[in-house]
Amino acid sequence: MFFSLFNVPQQIIFHQIPLIFNDLLNAFLEISRRVHLICTMLNILKKIIGTKNEREINRISSVVEKINALEPAITALTDADLQAKTDEFRSRIADGETL
Repeated sequence: MFFSLFNVPQQIIFHQIPLIFNDLLNAFLEISRRVHLICTMLNILKKIIGTKNEREINRISSVVEKINALEPAITALTDADLQAKTDEFRSRIADGETL
């Protein structure tokens, strides 16, 4: 038998299995508690700071509002007016103006 190779009585090995299992279970539960604590702390931090996507949305929202404010004027233009705007923008850029 396997245990006799190591000169360990079977009663000692089988007696220790519940103790070893209990220690492993306790270690797993402690790790689980710590992971839960870390996740909770990260969630609180996300609520305070916001996620990267939320910060990016906040950063560009003012630009989006400015663009949306231009929409009615641009949609009212005809195709010829839009072509004229393109030429106007090209000449403004050529003069060194930033758009």
